[in-house]
Amino acid sequence: MIRSIWKPPLADVSVFQAMFCNNKNLAIVLFCNSLIFPSFVKNTFLVYNGKRFVNLLILEHMVGFKFSRFVKN
Repeated sequence: MIRSIWKPPLADVSVFQAMFCNNKNLAIVLFCNSLIFPSFVKNTFLVYNGKRFVNLLILEHMVGFKFSRFVKN
């Protein structure tokens, strides 16, 4: 199910703040419901899957999807 056209993409502001203020070597912790933006490419995120945090390296083909699509339970 896609979001309505009038709604903006779902992303937490703290993710952007952490990414632009973060050293490239550190992982950013977040939950699965955020959308992957082009500025996230080649960064590592710790994504919570309901049980534990999983390391996820963002690649170009992942842009436009949610983090939950690439995290296994």
